[in-house]
Amino acid sequence: MILRFSLISYTKEYIILEGISDFIGAVESERKFRKRRGATM
Repeated sequence: MILRFSLISYTKEYIILEGISDFIGAVESERKFRKRRGATM
């Protein structure tokens, strides 16, 4: 029971961390894309 609970909480934390890292990556790529587009114009 305790093991299952810890596994669920660990999975939740992992999913949240993955989401945060994905969001940061998207923001970074968006910034690079905007910079490149601005330089091209």
